[in-house]
Amino acid sequence: MYHSRLDYVNAILVGLPTHIVRLLHSVQNAAERLIYHMRSADHITDALITLYWLHVPQWIDYKVAVMTYKVVRGTAPRYLGPLVTTRLAPLIATPRLPWDSCNM
Repeated sequence: MYHSRLDYVNAILVGLPTHIVRLLHSVQNAAERLIYHMRSADHITDALITLYWLHVPQWIDYKVAVMTYKVVRGTAPRYLGPLVTTRLAPLIATPRLPWDSCNM
């Protein structure tokens, strides 16, 4: 339930102030403690790894990257297409050195 609610608002989560991200992170930690019946003094890292959950900032970046990938590949809902613009990175010409053409 927790993740599905946050998945619904990925676009809103991008660019949130740090103090809001910290609040979301504390909600995530509370959910982990609830699942594993942990005390507030217990370290949460092992539970995070066991559940295969990312920290909130990395999770937001991951979800946006996946959605962008799906839009570019054409597998996302069509209404998301106009929200993503693609541009090609400029090609950087590399100088050819004299020994590049030698057969060694």
